[in-house]
Amino acid sequence: MALFERFYVLFNQCECLLWWAFGAYFVFLIFQKKHRGALLAVEIALVVGFLFFGLSDFAEANDQGAPPLWLWLWKIANGILLFGLLICRDYVLRGPAALNPWRFLAAGGILAVALYQLARM
Repeated sequence: MALFERFYVLFNQCECLLWWAFGAYFVFLIFQKKHRGALLAVEIALVVGFLFFGLSDFAEANDQGAPPLWLWLWKIANGILLFGLLICRDYVLRGPAALNPWRFLAAGGILAVALYQLARM
């Protein structure tokens, strides 16, 4: 296995662990607080979302640097879902102030880059 391939696999496995660490953080928050309702539901969904996003990086580690179409779609859909859930969580905590248009502009730029890469396939 070439050095680049080893680095690629290791990088994606570390990225997987990073997303799982974010999920673990929300598990910690769930057990740390005494909350119910919408915030609890959103944080549980975030745990599941980060778990699946990490799994997509684990799957990517084995594709030799050429993710198939289904993996791109999985990553884009999961990224959009996580972004929406983080906005929902922020909205539950802060109200309308969470809907700052600048955060949508940044997310739109990231989505545009991902869709551009997908179109080049």
